[in-house]
Amino acid sequence: MVLSDVSIRRYLQSGRLRVFPLADDSIRPASICLHLGPTVLVPASTDTPIDPSDAATYPSTESRNIDVAHGFTMPRSHFLLASTVESVGLSNEIAGCVMNISGLARLGVNVAMATHVSPGFGESDPRPLTLEIYNVGAAPVTIRAGMRICHLVVSSVEPAASIGYDMLFPRKYRGHSPSESQFGE
Repeated sequence: MVLSDVSIRRYLQSGRLRVFPLADDSIRPASICLHLGPTVLVPASTDTPIDPSDAATYPSTESRNIDVAHGFTMPRSHFLLASTVESVGLSNEIAGCVMNISGLARLGVNVAMATHVSPGFGESDPRPLTLEIYNVGAAPVTIRAGMRICHLVVSSVEPAASIGYDMLFPRKYRGHSPSESQFGE
């Protein structure tokens, strides 16, 4: 069941859901608005095929800080990785789903490519979510650090997961954020 704002606040107060920093107006009727962090990873353009099972074939990425005054302009058909300002921690009894903000989606900005946030993600060590952002629109779009970038929809998991994400994958996607793919590892 998707949690309402009332349940979200209850889970936050109990520590079963941790999101910080968190402004009160970021809690919506059935989601939490998350904001764009200051750095993006831009994958190198290549014609070499990627084999998801072989990390050696993954394209290199360039880390770029989003210019405070001018933002970062994404050309049409441009893909990048970014992270949320907020660090997130979920107990084993809840899962998250990253969803587009409709106003950005109507401009062609798709943030909902890998939407699932597993129970237990960040439970003992809350951390930012990595977002896969793609401009599918007809025009370049400028994104800015600190802007609302996505919704985190939180659902209850019944019964609670027997093992959480961080216990199952203790070293996966730790450290810097945004994080490149670790699928082949």
